[in-house]
Amino acid sequence: MPDISQLAGSDIATGPSGDLLPVSGTLEGQQRVIRRLFTNPGTYIWHTNYGAGLPSFIGKPMTAAQIQGLVQQQMLLEQAVAQNPLPTCNVNFYPDGTFNVSITYADALTGQSLLLQFDVNS
Repeated sequence: MPDISQLAGSDIATGPSGDLLPVSGTLEGQQRVIRRLFTNPGTYIWHTNYGAGLPSFIGKPMTAAQIQGLVQQQMLLEQAVAQNPLPTCNVNFYPDGTFNVSITYADALTGQSLLLQFDVNS
């Protein structure tokens, strides 16, 4: 069953006719991964362990390895992510304390290798 399209930090998406835009398959899985990684633990009252809270690490003394481990752990909790091969993650820090995350993982539905990249800046 399709979900409503919504990227973390953005409004709910609408289609050409103004109706809510449905999303399914690989794109839905990517939206769920990003939502999980940006959600602070404890803010989803029905699942208090949900989320990685990546924005909370901006400007804090974190290593790339610490963030990579957290991302990999959270990725394996998502249904859309295949358990084998394990997801890989690279983190690059910017001088202002923000960082870029690049994740390679296999889609659980198709087995296709996917690349997901985003900046963590707010």
